[in-house]
Amino acid sequence: MAALEQIRSAIADFDGYGDEESRRRSDQLIRSYLGERLAAYRSEHGDSGAFDALVLRCEFMDQRIFKAFESSNPDRGRIDALLAADLEVVALAGRTAALGLEDLPGFVNASNAALDRRDAAMRG
Repeated sequence: MAALEQIRSAIADFDGYGDEESRRRSDQLIRSYLGERLAAYRSEHGDSGAFDALVLRCEFMDQRIFKAFESSNPDRGRIDALLAADLEVVALAGRTAALGLEDLPGFVNASNAALDRRDAAMRG
């Protein structure tokens, strides 16, 4: 299954990156998908403070990075890199329910690295 279809199997409304509005909506959906799972983990297991900065990163896009991507006409390489990073974020989000406290540091690092790859893909 191609990355776009895999993402859509988890996030039905995922638009892809075809136009400015789709790029904006897809960014919001990816970030909120991870953020909602972090919030669910927190409500079930209590607030350890381990991913406060990660939750904040999921809530707000980096306007400096996103503005250039939103209004650009990204080439196939950028789209493929963004799809790969988004698929990684979706996969990580799917793991939150099974996390133990000992898993949190590695999970936070992996999630931040995936979000960094998203940013890099948007920058081109």
